[in-house]
Amino acid sequence: MSPTTRRRSSDLQALIVVAAEEEFSHLGYKGATMAAIASRAGVTRSVLTRHFATKADLFAEVMTKPLLQFADSWTSRWADRLAEEPPELELVYEFISDLFENSRNHTGVLRLLMFSGEQLEPEVRKQVWETIDEGMSAVLEIAVRTIAAHGYPAEHADITVRALISMVMGYVSMDSSVLGSIDADDEVVVRHMSSLIMHGISLGADTGRDPAE
Repeated sequence: MSPTTRRRSSDLQALIVVAAEEEFSHLGYKGATMAAIASRAGVTRSVLTRHFATKADLFAEVMTKPLLQFADSWTSRWADRLAEEPPELELVYEFISDLFENSRNHTGVLRLLMFSGEQLEPEVRKQVWETIDEGMSAVLEIAVRTIAAHGYPAEHADITVRALISMVMGYVSMDSSVLGSIDADDEVVVRHMSSLIMHGISLGADTGRDPAE
């Protein structure tokens, strides 16, 4: 297969994923159809099924790709970033900022991922979450190790990181739909979240005690 053909195949797959993201975001898993996705992508049904044999396969790709891209990007550069020994608040800010931007760019997918569980067949739901768990495991491992390396309590550090990720994704997915809109732009929100998380992490520093005690 020539490089040109491979690039074309890659481009087609990208078009299909974008079209599928729009269809799934607007209509949900059950409402979206392969025919409509193919039409939106400007390809034939046969081309679509060459890349994704079933709607479940395509849905899994759409649901997992944004978070896996974040995980790959973040883990690939984090070792070099740590070697520069930046301030701790800066590290937290960069992590939250990257995740916040990724979530903002895929709000429809994020909402569907978080709130569509009852629409999905068990095997589809399992496929999606197992892929995400596997992809995010490296992020969790590095973040937990970084917390411990900076002298903060390592016990339950995995809960801290999971809470941080949940806070960012939850904020973006619900945004103004629950508590009403705010005037603050994303930069203000990210900086406030960073300070909040840094304060929480530092509560147990040195003493190792539970902040609730």
